[in-house]
Amino acid sequence: MQLLKNWQAIGAAMAQQMLSSVQAGGNFFDFVQSLWQPGTPVMQALLAFLKTFHTTCLPVLLGFLLLGLLYWPLQEAGTHKASLGKRVFGLHVLDAAGNKLRRHQAFKRHLAGSLSWLSLNVGHAMVLAPAHLALHDRLAGSQVIWRENARRKLPWWGYVWLLVSLLLPAALLAWLMLLLTQSMTHTAQLLSMAHNAG
Repeated sequence: MQLLKNWQAIGAAMAQQMLSSVQAGGNFFDFVQSLWQPGTPVMQALLAFLKTFHTTCLPVLLGFLLLGLLYWPLQEAGTHKASLGKRVFGLHVLDAAGNKLRRHQAFKRHLAGSLSWLSLNVGHAMVLAPAHLALHDRLAGSQVIWRENARRKLPWWGYVWLLVSLLLPAALLAWLMLLLTQSMTHTAQLLSMAHNAG
């Protein structure tokens, strides 16, 4: 996949630039500053990655965001007061006073939910604090509570689902960093061998 190749090219360019910086007698801060200079291999690789990202991933992400922006707020402000997943677990979303969410509150909750995802689910983990409210519920003035006739106990597979949802973004980030590091290491080894042979 071209996107991953471009990501690895960033690591290779960083290794090449790091070695050049060391050979020129520069220190770490000079190297970091040189990364952001226009026209450097790192900037060229970064721009190639962003271009590929925009052409391959951005349309899919925007489509998902648009569907999500329509689905979750309309479901949570609708008659069921919950998305399909929340209904399966016996939950519904209300405002802070215990009333049905208004549409604007549901949209605010959904948009604030992006902060919970962008924080690698730290915002979701805030439900463990005494108020039992996620970051987006705190920001939107909403709460997720059990329905009156609900079992009030999460099934075992619900815990698995939550665990996977919490760990998946961190695992993805770790994998991307591993790819970048491997590419840097491989390129540095090749450049070092070429330098020693020359």
